[in-house]
Amino acid sequence: MEIEEKKTLTLLPFYKRCSKCSRLAYKVQIIEEEVFFECANCQTVTKWTYQTVLRRSRISFDLIEKLVMFYLDRKTPLDVFSILKYNFIANSVNLKTIISYFSLFDRIVMKFYLQELDCLLFEDEVEIDESYLFKPKTSYAPHRNYANGQWIFGIFQRKSSRFIIFPITSREQNNLHNVIFKFIKTGTTIYSDSFSVYVNNRVFPKKQN
Repeated sequence: MEIEEKKTLTLLPFYKRCSKCSRLAYKVQIIEEEVFFECANCQTVTKWTYQTVLRRSRISFDLIEKLVMFYLDRKTPLDVFSILKYNFIANSVNLKTIISYFSLFDRIVMKFYLQELDCLLFEDEVEIDESYLFKPKTSYAPHRNYANGQWIFGIFQRKSSRFIIFPITSREQNNLHNVIFKFIKTGTTIYSDSFSVYVNNRVFPKKQN
């Protein structure tokens, strides 16, 4: 049975490369409640997960789509299990499977993020700042350090919605300068809080390094 409204399948690509002749297949078919692409050249049907990280998936397209929607809605695996366990949904799945797929989604997002990070470059006018995050907790045990925290560094490009925030090991000069030189284009105007790492404190008025 051919799908008339392809847009209803939000995860489905617009085409798939045929597993037999390698030509692009655009025609979508449903076979035993699973989604395939039919090649117009050799009439071979190729499963929509062919040559993807989901190629070994044993659950239906409909259930994968639901898991992705729950994942994007920031539901926990336990929340999803509580919803899908009801009989009227007809898509019951055990908690271990949900956790496994959520872990897979995490890896996909992280891979995409790292790829975007490699080519990210801020320009024009940007603002930079660093901050230290921690949760203080008093304790009478001297060997327990509850004040451990995390340094974070942020870059924001003015007149746009582009920004990045990520953890850093420390705010030492070499550490911050490596980040600045990697993600900010040469010639960009940088606005900071005049922290000694960003400016030359030996002159007055202070001058950006």
